[in-house]
Amino acid sequence: MPIKVREGGEWVQVSDGVDGKSYTLESIDSGDNVKLRLGDGTTNDDVLITAGSNITIDPVAAGGFTIAAVAGAGIGVAASADDVLSVVNGEIAADDPNGDKIVFWDDSGGKLSYLSVGDGLTISGGQLGGPGGPTGPTGPTGPPGNPSTVAGPTGPPGNPSTVAGPPGNPSTVAGPTGPTGPPGNPATVPTNLEVNSLGVGTPASGTTGEIRSTNNITAYYSDVRLKTNITPIRSALSKLLSINGVTFEPNKLAEKYGYTDKSEQVGVIAQEVEKVLPQIVVPAPFDIAVDQNGNEYSKSGENYKTVHYEKLIALFIEAMKEQNQTVEFLKDEVEKLKLN
Repeated sequence: MPIKVREGGEWVQVSDGVDGKSYTLESIDSGDNVKLRLGDGTTNDDVLITAGSNITIDPVAAGGFTIAAVAGAGIGVAASADDVLSVVNGEIAADDPNGDKIVFWDDSGGKLSYLSVGDGLTISGGQLGGPGGPTGPTGPTGPPGNPSTVAGPTGPPGNPSTVAGPPGNPSTVAGPTGPTGPPGNPATVPTNLEVNSLGVGTPASGTTGEIRSTNNITAYYSDVRLKTNITPIRSALSKLLSINGVTFEPNKLAEKYGYTDKSEQVGVIAQEVEKVLPQIVVPAPFDIAVDQNGNEYSKSGENYKTVHYEKLIALFIEAMKEQNQTVEFLKDEVEKLKLN
């Protein structure tokens, strides 16, 4: 690789080459500046510069050069006062601008220059920052997040609600008995009251027409001061003898009117009693109806009857008296026969 140096208009070869190529070092001013040019102007080749300063590499032909530093060597470039970058020992270095700056290409000046940092522009740790812009419009509402698993702090108590809540379930625990209140007004019942069954001091049986009581049932009157035309029952014994005491069971017709108790009953026959003592035979209650004028009538039209059993006692009393008179008479007759 022969190298030539121009001296006084003559080229002088200063070294021998081995690849047939020649290089020219040409002085371009009165200083130390030289230009390294390919000898043939047609071949791109690598050029290794090991020493010197202020060297301009100007290839005549199109192409470029790779300038690399080798071990222990490099390219040294001295920068002028207004230069931004310099090459020292094969490495590119920037002059200290005494502050954070940005390097840019100044086309009007044909060189690299520094961009001054104005108000609001900052450079820190390799990051460029500017002043904050105005707040943008609110974005759309995002999807709801997952429910929090951590309870927040308890807030202050709110104002009492003015809306009543729904009624609670009835309590299953009885409260204590309160004090006895003052006696109330006597109960009033309608003039006419009808019930299916009645229990006095005991539950009602549920059997239509039945009255149950745990004590005496007192009714009607017996005071002599309330009676007139008082007359003993005549022929009481004969009347009593015409009445039969019987046992019986309700038939199908009685079942139709609600008498379904199949057990054996004891009583008398209303029609037999009516013949001798009609005063104690009355319409059967199950067959009584009342019209709009308050008059009773038979619902079935059959005029079914019943007996005031308690009033048979008067007939029994007088019948026993009559029987006793007969007994006394017969006793007298027996005594007379004994004397004779």
